[in-house]
Amino acid sequence: MIANGGNLLSQFLGSKEKFIEQASNSLQAYLTQIESAYPLFQNNTSLTEYLNGAYHSD
Repeated sequence: MIANGGNLLSQFLGSKEKFIEQASNSLQAYLTQIESAYPLFQNNTSLTEYLNGAYHSD
């Protein structure tokens, strides 16, 4: 019984570890996307004003 319980615990911990690794990889991908988009907004006053609603429609 104890060996089987230990196996279940190992499987549980292994699945949790895999989940954390997947979440970490997803977070890293999102951070990479943010880092690549940041320069577009950093010094682009026209774009940031447009996104804030300060634009004129014809």
